[in-house]
Amino acid sequence: PSAGPKVSVHKISGRKVGLTWFPVPVELLHGFIRNFTIFYITPDHSTERVTVPGQALGYTLEDLPPGNYDIFMQANTDAGAGAAGPKARVHIGSEEVSIVLYAALPLILTSLALVLMACLAQSK
Repeated sequence: PSAGPKVSVHKISGRKVGLTWFPVPVELLHGFIRNFTIFYITPDHSTERVTVPGQALGYTLEDLPPGNYDIFMQANTDAGAGAAGPKARVHIGSEEVSIVLYAALPLILTSLALVLMACLAQSK
C-alpha cells in the first residue's frame, strides 16, 4: 500500500488502550490487505509489534506500564509491507496503575485505628 492506516487511540481504563482505524482507500492499496502490523514505542524507547488480521478494524493493547507511547500501523499485502501511517500518542499515568491502593488504604487505616483503640482500652 502507498499509505498506512491512520490509527485512533482511546483509553479504555487504567492500563488498557483501544485502537481503531479506517481502511486504506482502495486507490492506495495496490493489492489485498492480508494483515496489519501495529507498532508501539514504549517509554524505554523499545519498539513492540503486534500483527492482526486484515479484516480487523480494532485492537486493544493491555497491561501497559506508565509512560508515553507512540503508536502507528502498516498494512501488509502479498507484495509486502506498505508505508507507515501517522503516529498517535497516548499517556498512561502512574495514578491509574495504583487505583487498588486508593481502595485499600482507607481499610488499612481504619483497621489500624481500631487496633490502637483496643490496645488503649486494654491498658487502662
